[in-house]
Amino acid sequence: MIAEMFDWGRFLIIFVAQPSVLLIFYYLAYRILKRKKSFLTTNLSISYILIGSAFLFNILLFIFSINPLPTIIFLIYLIIAFLTIFSPIFIIMFIIYLLKDIDYKFYYLTITVYAILCVMILTLIPGGIEIEHENNWVPIYSWNLLIATYLLISVFILAPSIYLSIKLFHYFEDKILKVKFVYFIIGVFLLYLALYGAILYNTWQDNSLRSIWPIFSMIFLLSSSLLIYYGIGQDL
Repeated sequence: MIAEMFDWGRFLIIFVAQPSVLLIFYYLAYRILKRKKSFLTTNLSISYILIGSAFLFNILLFIFSINPLPTIIFLIYLIIAFLTIFSPIFIIMFIIYLLKDIDYKFYYLTITVYAILCVMILTLIPGGIEIEHENNWVPIYSWNLLIATYLLISVFILAPSIYLSIKLFHYFEDKILKVKFVYFIIGVFLLYLALYGAILYNTWQDNSLRSIWPIFSMIFLLSSSLLIYYGIGQDL
């Protein structure tokens, strides 16, 4: 009877793999802030903390799905989705500040606008997210939501990251610093790959994708957290 209630593959991912990645993200955020508290370290740490918190809420989602209240389940998942697509904006602020000082009005305005757009996309697209008992409380995205989310991330996150990364790489003159920056950027783009992949995973109901993506996602996220930290994060 219990075996019928649980998706044991999902259970192992949520209670073994994800907590491990969660703890690594939290630990690295702690290490960054312990070394020095500044605009750079704060933004990088916030990104780590938000990603780790998304995993924490995902664990809560699984626990609540045992004796589910649909409204609570949906609200918890909205928090997970928001944290996931919102967290990279702090990476962008970090990269911009590496290049030049940021005006605080620009900083808070950008983050506020991006947060509002995240909420609007997640809540206002009809049938955007379905999370129901019939699907074992696994979220399913509509293709309209995928397109809207991809556009948002590409405009606010991906395109600026590509432009600023190229500019920063040519800005740095020290060879060791350039190598460290390359590690950092590889980590950043692995993080973005995990984000794009997670959205596709929740949209495209393909059995092959759904069986292999959770493993690749954990690898990408773990590699990303370490490359970002050992690339630049530990030297801030």
